[in-house]
Order: sequence, then C-alpha cells, then structure tokens
Amino acid sequence: MSLLRALVFSVAVQGRDAGQKMQASLLECVLRAERAQNIVGQTLDQRVKLSRADALLALFESNVSLSAAGPILSRFEQGFGVKLGGPTNLYKYITGIFLYQLDLLHELFENSFSQWSSVVDGSPFYANAEAIMIRVVTKEWKIVVVVVRVAMLKKSANHEVLVQSYLRALERMKLKLSNQRAIMADRAATNGKFIRVLKDHHGAPCVNAKCCSHTITRVGVKFEAESCKKICAQITQMFCHPGYARQHHTNEFGVAPMIGGGNRWWVAWEQYKQISEVVGGLEVFLERIAKPCVQKKYSLEASTKAVKLLENPFVLAKATVELAAQVAGGAIFVSTTYTLESGHFAIMCAHDQLKK
Repeated sequence: MSLLRALVFSVAVQGRDAGQKMQASLLECVLRAERAQNIVGQTLDQRVKLSRADALLALFESNVSLSAAGPILSRFEQGFGVKLGGPTNLYKYITGIFLYQLDLLHELFENSFSQWSSVVDGSPFYANAEAIMIRVVTKEWKIVVVVVRVAMLKKSANHEVLVQSYLRALERMKLKLSNQRAIMADRAATNGKFIRVLKDHHGAPCVNAKCCSHTITRVGVKFEAESCKKICAQITQMFCHPGYARQHHTNEFGVAPMIGGGNRWWVAWEQYKQISEVVGGLEVFLERIAKPCVQKKYSLEASTKAVKLLENPFVLAKATVELAAQVAGGAIFVSTTYTLESGHFAIMCAHDQLKK
C-alpha cells in the first residue's frame, strides 16, 4: 500500500473510530479558539469544522506540511465525506488543535512516569522566537513529545527571560522542576546560561544534553567534497539575488534554484539534490545554465567562475562523484535532522504566532 493510500486510510479510520469524548473535546477546543480570535467561518457546520481539525491533526502526525497537502486533501475528503477546502482553510484550526493538545497533557502526565525532560530552543539570530517542548515516557514505554510554549518575542531573550518563561510554562502544566531529568538545547551562550541558572538557583537536577539535530547535521559538514563545494559556492553566488540568472533556471527546469550556504548543512544538501535529480547533473548545469548566463551576462562574475571550474575535465569528474556521494550518503542524516527539528507541531504553532 502506498504511503498516500495508507495515510488516507488511517485518517478515514480515525474519523470513524475515534471516541466520542475525543471528538467532543477537539470540537470544543476549535470553537473556543474561534471565539477567542473571532475567526471567520464560525457559522460552518460543526461536522465540517471537526473534519478539518481531524485532517490537520492527521497531517501533523504524518509530518506532511500544509503547503504540500493540496493533492492529499482531495483524497481526505473521500474518507471524511465532507468538503475540506484548501490548506488556507486548515490554517485557521492550528490554535484549536494546540489547545486540544494542551488539554490532553494532564491526562498524558497522569499515565506517564513522573520524570520528564525538555527541549528548549530560542532563535535570536533569525527571529525573536522561543519554543519549549516536554518529553515524557508513558507507562506503556512510549516516548511522547509535546509543545508547551511557542512565542514570538519583541526582542531577543536573555537567559533571565528564558528562565522565567520556562518556569511559568512548567507551572501552567503542573510539572515539578524536581522531576526534570534532562534538558536539550543548542550551544548558544544564552542557552548555556539559562541551564546553569536552572541548576544553580532553582535546584533543577538535570543532564545537559546537546542538541541532537545540530550534532547530526555536523556530519554532512565534515564530508570531504572540495571540488563540488567550490562549484556549488559559485552556483549559490549566481542565484543569491533575484534576477535574470534565477529566472533562467526557473524557465529551464520549472523550479527556482535552491541556494546553499548558511549554518545548516541540509540547505546545501537540498541544493546538491536538486542539481543531481532535477537539473540532471553538473554537466547539464554547465550547458543549460552556466554558459547561457555568461553569454547573456547574467550574474557574470559568478557564472564565469562556475564555467571555468566546470570546463576543467578533472574538476568536473571529481565533483560529479562527490555530488552523487553527498546526495546518497547524506540523505539519512538530512531526513533524521528534519524529523528531529522541523517535522514537529511547533512549526505550525510558530506560523500561527507569526500571523498575529
């Protein structure tokens, strides 16, 4: 059975067999969010609202983004028997689902061991944002991660702000700090101070676990692919600004070019994957993109350097092997990193916060 068919089947079964208590609780949270936010569409039939919320839950649990859910939603409609509309219609139910998950926390904690761990992440470099997730182990030995706080801040949070918001979130969840066993965060200095204050001034007995996703992505950074990286650096320079070069790529292959760089290796990997699978390799890129850009003087300096590198037979051969090796060998690390860092409900919550 294909993933899509299995997903549609599981959603249909969920819609039929879910208990009345769960359905009533989910609907109540959706209605509560609508009343609080005065969301358009309150006059919709409650069955439609519940079906849309169910569909959004299924997408979240299956790590399918709303932006890519269009083709799947039409199949969902067959299982639910109602018109769900497009992804835009589902965005309105994110807050309701968040409230629903929060309502389930107390029941979850009652059926879990009292000890717990947390994941804390602030993003002062990209945006003033903060997220707190709690990880518990149920008495059936199932690991569950739940979001307890996502916030967009007016200014970058220092360690004192993080400590106070962390303690407030735990108080709201009725979690005892003394039961915390581990905390995971990246290596930002603010997070380090935050963890030390929790330990030293609030008596939090916890292991400081380094961020798994950041550790895994470092594997790709260490790949030895000198020729490929040099060429892709010039390709990134060709497309780093909107212009004719980027438009030429879109016209040739039907998609905008991926741009590597930054401090996340998976961004570079996505660029390698696109060159390999969409473009058809570096040699095709040379003939269909790099040379025409030089001729038409699109991003002339970067495209000229790219052509010079790609016209060297030794460099091209070496880079081609390196490109294939990185795409194949890096896939497991990238997919694992996505699961750990971005395939999570926090993304939807952050989108809801940004809209405000």
